[in-house]
Amino acid sequence: MKGRRPKPTALKILQGNPGHRPIDTLSEPQPVIGLVEAPAYLDDEAKRFWMSEGPQLVKLGTLGESDAGLFALLCQAHSRNLWLSGRIDALRKRKTLTAADERKMARFDSAQQRGAALYAKLAAEFGMGAVSRTRIRIKPNDGQGELPLEDSPSPLQRSMSAARA
Repeated sequence: MKGRRPKPTALKILQGNPGHRPIDTLSEPQPVIGLVEAPAYLDDEAKRFWMSEGPQLVKLGTLGESDAGLFALLCQAHSRNLWLSGRIDALRKRKTLTAADERKMARFDSAQQRGAALYAKLAAEFGMGAVSRTRIRIKPNDGQGELPLEDSPSPLQRSMSAARA
């Protein structure tokens, strides 16, 4: 497929559709917005990330049940980057480093940089990147700037019901 990757409809709606072009919500398959249980293969840190970030993305309407595998990869990338950071910090705290320690630290640093790039790419898929975040506009439901409650429909669900009416 050539050209720029299309932006998910949920992000178009959250960002306010600045071009005012019609958004086709009827022909695009719509996942069930929600968070399934964390996969068993995730380690403890990845599961903590799943439980802390997942509900927020569900509230934004950018995480559906069919996105669980991709979100699990994001959680794993987060966990691995934290682990690598710990290993690098432990090596840096040593008073003297051998040549083997320096090579090991260089490998960890390289792996962490690749992991950070993967994390940024995956996070952008869910609207978590700094650039994505500046484009998302959420109307507060009670004037206090809070995210919509879990019981209320997501912005995507609201737009789809408005389009059908």
